[in-house]
Amino acid sequence: MLIAFSGQYRLVVADYSELATPPWVDTLVQRLKDAAEQQMRAESLDTAGYSTTSSAANHATVNLFEKILIPTAKQTIQKIRIFLGDADRAV
Repeated sequence: MLIAFSGQYRLVVADYSELATPPWVDTLVQRLKDAAEQQMRAESLDTAGYSTTSSAANHATVNLFEKILIPTAKQTIQKIRIFLGDADRAV
């Protein structure tokens, strides 16, 4: 059941017999409730004009490629070229 309080939402789980259900049902109910709450928060942010992906995260990804992954790949390519050059000279 979904209850709205002044713009905020709260999920209420219907009563069920804990003795008549398998033990994993409690965990499943809690995880489904958490997932539904997270989805509602994301949707409310989207409707409020906020983006769920921040520009800082995008900037960090760009920096990761520029500062770490690309130079590492260049170094690896250089090592491969040296190895192949040595292998050609040895033959």
